[in-house]
Amino acid sequence: MTTFATITTHVRAGQRITPDEALFLFNSNDLLAIGELAALVNERKNGANVFFNVNRRYQRQ
Repeated sequence: MTTFATITTHVRAGQRITPDEALFLFNSNDLLAIGELAALVNERKNGANVFFNVNRRYQRQ
């Protein structure tokens, strides 16, 4: 059975989540828990670096 606890265990261990776990997250309304998992993976991947994208395209009207 898929739960946030099993998904969190996989993510903290550095394992990929299964398609069923991804579907569980997609259908979940708990954005705080999903955001915490995403932040954990992002920090592991990028460290303390922060990236910004600035769109400087100007259009005449």
